[in-house]
Amino acid sequence: MLNQQTLKDSASFSGIGLHSGNRVNMTILPAPANNGVRFRRVDLDGKPEIEARVENVSETNRSTTLAKGNVKVHTVEHVLAALAGYGIDNAIVELNAARQTFRQLGAAVELSRTEGFLPKEAKPASGPLTGRELQVLRLVAAGMTNRGIAGKLHISEKTVARHLSNIFTKLDLYSRTAAAAYAYEHNLV
Repeated sequence: MLNQQTLKDSASFSGIGLHSGNRVNMTILPAPANNGVRFRRVDLDGKPEIEARVENVSETNRSTTLAKGNVKVHTVEHVLAALAGYGIDNAIVELNAARQTFRQLGAAVELSRTEGFLPKEAKPASGPLTGRELQVLRLVAAGMTNRGIAGKLHISEKTVARHLSNIFTKLDLYSRTAAAAYAYEHNLV
C-alpha cells in the first residue's frame, strides 16, 4: 500500500461561493489514514458528512455536486484539485453555507442557530446581495453590458452572467430593466 498523507494542521478560509454568491466558511482538517476526503456540513443538524467518491456525485452541470440523501455540497472540484495537487489523501472539509437559504426562507430559528459557527469577521452584511453582486447591479443600472462590466471588474463575462442570475433569483427579478429599476428604487446608484 502507498503512503498516505494528510495535513499537519487545520486551515480555514472564508469567501463567497462561486455559484451561490453566499458567504461560505471552510476549514480543512487533518484526517486519519484510509479516511479519504470527506465534506462535513457543520451548518446542519448532526453535521452530516459526504465522502468524495464518484458514487456520491449527483450533478456535473457547470460544477461538481456531491450528495448523500438530502445533503449536498456544491463546486467541490476546486478543493479536491488543490488537495490532490498537494498529495493529500485524507482530510475533512468542514463547511457552513446555509445562512442565506435560511434568510430567504424566513427560517429565523435555524438562522440564529448558525450564528455560533461564524467567526465575528465572517458574519455577512445585511441585505440579500453580496458586495460583488451590488457592484454588478450598479453597473447594470448604469447601462453597461456584460462585456463592459466584465472589463471594469476584471472578471469573465460568464461570471457577470452568473452574478446577474444570482441577483435575479435573490431579488425575484426577471430582466436587466427590472434590476436597474430596483437599484434606483432602493437608492443603490
